[in-house]
Amino acid sequence: MKIKNMEILVQLEIFNSGSHFSEEKFNLAILYTVLLVVYISLAVVNFKKYKEDQQKFEEEDSPLFFTFGSLNMVVTHCILKCIHNFFYSNDGVGSMMCEMFSHIMLVFSRITMITILIAFGFGWQIIYENTQEVKKKI
Repeated sequence: MKIKNMEILVQLEIFNSGSHFSEEKFNLAILYTVLLVVYISLAVVNFKKYKEDQQKFEEEDSPLFFTFGSLNMVVTHCILKCIHNFFYSNDGVGSMMCEMFSHIMLVFSRITMITILIAFGFGWQIIYENTQEVKKKI
């Protein structure tokens, strides 16, 4: 009696309450959704403050402009992570393109914030000088 070698292919899909998320991935997905709302609200507040300062002082190089840019990159990071998590919950793989671009946006945001801190360290002033010209603008 001879037994032939047979190839058997087994594919398992393990679900956790109907989703591909593990418990920690599920909690991270909730965290990214909450962070998205928080960062969007911070970006809106920062943009209003930037526009207010721009009307008062008529200067384009406010630190709020760079902070707003950094916040926009963090918001983009959170949006892309939420998209990735949505696809991950459906197919267990997610969108690697969204994952990759979200990390790139987070790195650029950190570079922007570090640049602002370095500029402050070299004497970039965020306090406006009390001169006659500024008083006229106010």
